[in-house]
Amino acid sequence: MVRRRHQGGRGGRGPQHNVVACHSASDVTLAEGCLYSFAPARKVEILIEVDTLGILADLDIIARTSTAVTGLSVAAYDFALELGARLFGPDATTSENWLTYCRARVLAVARWKEWNAGDWVGLRASKVDASAQAMRESRGMGFDGVTLIFPRSIPVANEAFGVSAEELSWAQTLVDEWNKLDGGPEWNKGARTIGGQLVYAPTYEYACRVLKHYAVISDDAEATNHFRNFGLASDEYLMEKRAR
Repeated sequence: MVRRRHQGGRGGRGPQHNVVACHSASDVTLAEGCLYSFAPARKVEILIEVDTLGILADLDIIARTSTAVTGLSVAAYDFALELGARLFGPDATTSENWLTYCRARVLAVARWKEWNAGDWVGLRASKVDASAQAMRESRGMGFDGVTLIFPRSIPVANEAFGVSAEELSWAQTLVDEWNKLDGGPEWNKGARTIGGQLVYAPTYEYACRVLKHYAVISDDAEATNHFRNFGLASDEYLMEKRAR
């Protein structure tokens, strides 16, 4: 089933359509064909809600063949039924271990293809504190956002997936100190000594991405355009990636 959304994904060039209840890569191909037939000249973007075992198993095929998918999202309730997880009833599990593989696979494929990756927050996280903690865990894992049931959770999500003042200050300081060492004895090494501590290149790259993330959510046009084409990766990282 296809549902239209009002806004595009990372590409940001057209309306995004949710594809749900797919059981194979063939279902996604069919949905793409139908959408293209209605709007052959328009940019089509698809967000797949991963809610069946078949679509989870076929994510690598979709990643290699799709021309319209720009995002994946964990959709847990139907998935729980297919998996046989005891998510409902008086003896419902409070653990989300049954969802671990699905989350990791969705995130890995999305990152591989530079797609958006969305997580799920359960009904038990309807309270503000529990919801905020669940979202922080999703952000810590690497997700871009979550599917929300309760509108009151929107400010909590914006905070969880945004950039705090503390993190922004840390990132700016680290990037500034790292760049001051350009041309020094450690300039071409994978780590530099900052404030008496050894800071590795991945930490610097993450700090650069924090700054880029903050610029994007602050509506910086140049940063937003870069994000739509390359994600949050820094220019240095992209150059090194292309050289491999």
